[in-house]
Amino acid sequence: MVFDGQDAVALDDVPNSKRVLERLRGEAKTKQRRDSLGRLEATCDALDRSGGDLTFANIGRRCYEEFKKGPLDSSIKNDSGFTEYVQARREERAIAVEPGKVGRRKVKTPLASQIERIPDQVLRSRIRSLYGESVELRKKLLDVKAALLLIAPGLEMDTLIRRYRANPGAPVSAAPPRNSLIQPEDQEGLRLLLRAFDQPELLSRFGLENDGKRIRRAKGVRDELVPTKVLQALRRLDRVLTDNPGTVAADVEGEVMDAS
Repeated sequence: MVFDGQDAVALDDVPNSKRVLERLRGEAKTKQRRDSLGRLEATCDALDRSGGDLTFANIGRRCYEEFKKGPLDSSIKNDSGFTEYVQARREERAIAVEPGKVGRRKVKTPLASQIERIPDQVLRSRIRSLYGESVELRKKLLDVKAALLLIAPGLEMDTLIRRYRANPGAPVSAAPPRNSLIQPEDQEGLRLLLRAFDQPELLSRFGLENDGKRIRRAKGVRDELVPTKVLQALRRLDRVLTDNPGTVAADVEGEVMDAS
């Protein structure tokens, strides 16, 4: 895609955080939501002025310092609207930066306008084309980031990229890391439960019986406490854990389902 000088104003507006913010305000159903968006904008403005990084942690901390309210780090991560706005602010910082400093920060000027000041016509045309392509790619990247937040709230694009680079060519998980190992005490608790189900004397104290398939009331309407399928699943789970100590919970679920 090639842009001429008449496109400079349009290019300067991409990505447009103001437009994103207005859309989010229009979608907001409560005053609390609109107020949160206002605090988010004011905090990003303050960080822009001071040269602070627009990280979720910085924004959440600065917002609480200024207003004694959120959105905090976790709220921004888990809210696709908040994250879209912050990403737009980050992109605006990156799109147009001219060398020169005010204090510790670089002074931003419209990059499209700078391109139009390039004296060499051939070079100017080439830079316009490259800039136009970069703008389109940035738009697509923002769309991908927004979609990712719907698929895996709280997962940032940088995290996904790090996972891919750590093992190129392998499937990339969009799930947050978790510690889901089955602990020995959990397995022992399951064994004690199954052992209790196999003790008629113990069950009879509570008016229950094991008829070989299920645990139910010994008298009266004989309601089931533990149906057949549930008891079978518990026994399969115990066998899987016995054969595979230290198993991950997700693996156990798959093996139990395979055995059913």
